Amino acid sequence: METRVASSRAKLVHSNSSLRGRHIVEAEGFSGGIWIFWNSDLIHVTIIKSHAQFIHARVKQRDDAEWLFMAIYASPNRQKRIELWDELKELAAGVNQPWLLAGDFNSIASMNEKCGGAPFDHNSTAPFRNAINDLRLIDFGFVGLPFTWARGNTPQTRIQCRLDRTLGNIEARHQWPECLVQHLPRLNSDHAPLLIRLDGNPPPDHALRPFRFQAAWLQHPKFNAFILENWNGNTPITEALELMGKQCLTWNKSLFGNIFARKKRLEARIGGIQRIPRYQFTQGLWKLEQKLKEQLDLTLQQEETLWFQKSREKWIVQGDRNTKYFHSTTLVRRKRNKIEGLKNEMGTWITEPTDLKNIAVGYFQKLFTPEREMHSNNLRSSFPDLLEHEKEALRRDFTREDIRTALF
Repeated sequence: METRVASSRAKLVHSNSSLRGRHIVEAEGFSGGIWIFWNSDLIHVTIIKSHAQFIHARVKQRDDAEWLFMAIYASPNRQKRIELWDELKELAAGVNQPWLLAGDFNSIASMNEKCGGAPFDHNSTAPFRNAINDLRLIDFGFVGLPFTWARGNTPQTRIQCRLDRTLGNIEARHQWPECLVQHLPRLNSDHAPLLIRLDGNPPPDHALRPFRFQAAWLQHPKFNAFILENWNGNTPITEALELMGKQCLTWNKSLFGNIFARKKRLEARIGGIQRIPRYQFTQGLWKLEQKLKEQLDLTLQQEETLWFQKSREKWIVQGDRNTKYFHSTTLVRRKRNKIEGLKNEMGTWITEPTDLKNIAVGYFQKLFTPEREMHSNNLRSSFPDLLEHEKEALRRDFTREDIRTALF
């Protein structure tokens, strides 16, 4: 955190807290100054580098998990900030662990991160955006008020910006996929504190999760037969779809199974065969190895399809199983789409999962309370059957004339 406070004050604050560990970068007059305090009973912190604009540390947890943390205070001086971005690029070259960066970056990344004051200057913010891209960092987002810094007490002089944020590399996003960053109210500072919960809010009730068809099922050799055997065309379409969804979930659990567990199991079996000494190797083991490899190849295709579907990317390079990329885009999309905070009718930010659910249910109950109940049981009868010549027209190939008519 930027403090603008002398180290003597920092030591007094630290002595009155329950945290044993500390590291302090002195303030320069009324500018800068960074403190980090930590609970030595829970984590061990090693300071890698201490700088006027950052503290770079290695954090080791009690379960031996290690990650890197950088507390940032970027200078208000543009040239010094550019020097900071260059320094971070040098440090990043040796980073191969989860890396979290948080604090006052004294820069904005886009037009919507500023309100009031001089017009947004795209060129002046380019070095910060370029640094984020060059370092391959991901913005962990936030819940709460959109701006973390404000100055001015009249509409004419009021300026607000999002200067404070939390960034991380892709390893950090994988390590903490549910990480929640909350902008707390500004009190005795013109900056808002950031509350970072690495594990996010408690998980929601998955019993309410809606059914989703998994494209990877289509690659199972018995799936088509399963659908033909279980589809009931004699019931209303909505009931048939609901029943089919339940049967798919049962089939997924009993026959298709968990892709990741199956992948791990197949890799272990293949590895076991390949560790057998040459003089004990038999034709039967060779055939078993080939069979397991075929099963693993299919499982890898299913894994790729699973992550591709979850990532919702618009393209895929056939034959290139970049599951790490699709997994990463899935985590980013999931985080972007997740509702982690809402304002209630009183204008207060709510983050507790149970309260969030109640707000959402209440809002949509008011919005969509029907004047009369609608029935969809007879949905099938609402659509007329196609005549034979209409079906034939749909089945035939497109002609040049069809294309010309459609385009011109």
